[in-house]
Amino acid sequence: MIEPAELTGTVFDEADVMVRRFAAGHNLGEDGTLRTARPWKAFRPGTRGNNPGGGAASSVADLLRWARFHLGDGAGVLPAEALHRMREQTVALRASTQGDGFGIGWFLREVGGLHAIGHGGSGNGRFAELLVVPERGFAVVSLSNAGPQGYPCNQAVVRWALEQYLGVTEKDPEPVPFDERGRARSPTAARSTR
Repeated sequence: MIEPAELTGTVFDEADVMVRRFAAGHNLGEDGTLRTARPWKAFRPGTRGNNPGGGAASSVADLLRWARFHLGDGAGVLPAEALHRMREQTVALRASTQGDGFGIGWFLREVGGLHAIGHGGSGNGRFAELLVVPERGFAVVSLSNAGPQGYPCNQAVVRWALEQYLGVTEKDPEPVPFDERGRARSPTAARSTR
């Protein structure tokens, strides 16, 4: 999928990252100063199978190309029908801040009455967030390279873009009561008020 979708800046191997322009991850040290995150990956180099997230390193431009690919007709790689079925729920999520369900490769959620698909990722001191609103042909990407605030920073950027460009406000999820076994009490209680 990388070549047909023209994702020229997306790679999987650490050696390929190091010969391109990239941002090193950073984490707060015990003294409160940012330090370069080491190691680059938490998994052994050269073993993609050991990285459950796939280990991709990408760019804003490539992530937007990926969103455009999914908003389009499959570019002759996949039939549009198959591509769009990836947005349909295959698994319900309960009490998840990621969404209400999962499709094929996408977290699914409602935002201000709109169906949104998205996926994020993280590495040591690096954080990514991609959100697509298919019915509006809209996508937003945020990348950050400073932990631990990278994730909340990306979420704030996505929320700002949704409000500024689509006029919708994403609200914080509501806490979910749990039973004695640590499970959410009801699926409806697990949904956020987006």
